[in-house]
Amino acid sequence: TQVLVGNNASPLLFVSPGQINVPLSMSLPNGGTVDVQVVSQSTGQIYGSEELPLNTASPGLFTSNGSGTGQVAAINVSDFTVNSVAHPVARGQYVSLYGTGQGFVANAPPDGQPATGPVPTAVNPQILIGGTGGSFVPATGVQYSGLAPGYAGVWQINFLVPASAPTGSNVPIKVLMNSIPSDNPAAPSQVAVTIAIK
Repeated sequence: TQVLVGNNASPLLFVSPGQINVPLSMSLPNGGTVDVQVVSQSTGQIYGSEELPLNTASPGLFTSNGSGTGQVAAINVSDFTVNSVAHPVARGQYVSLYGTGQGFVANAPPDGQPATGPVPTAVNPQILIGGTGGSFVPATGVQYSGLAPGYAGVWQINFLVPASAPTGSNVPIKVLMNSIPSDNPAAPSQVAVTIAIK
């Protein structure tokens, strides 16, 4: 299997019968569309094709179950435990979120290659933590936003959980990069991405 993005072969991060993970190139424009084709490398048969819209960012948070909803993929920085109901992060402590879709990052490694050290984004995202009645508490202490060292195509965000953050096992959390949200505004009833906070 080969994936062509704008007629250029893309590195593949994961391939299975039902899923292909492809990092989009940092060299793509910040608007318009790009043609993506999945083809058989041996026969040239096109399995599927789609025009993808492009933007400055398309943030998405990884989740523990891989569905894009539920428990966020995060590490509690104080003790390096995986954030979960059994290991919630304390208010006033740092947590590392993991996702993708941060947009262009200057000095990034070649497409499909992991970062060997910190490679920060030009601007920090806004982190919003769910509050009562659907309101959100902004987190102001973003310590790092950039490529995750050792991983290809992974965005890491280290931030301080505010003292005013709500507590619980399933506190909604979302990221805005260039004012583009990680949740889907077109599907407000979709189950939120959540984090455990004590």
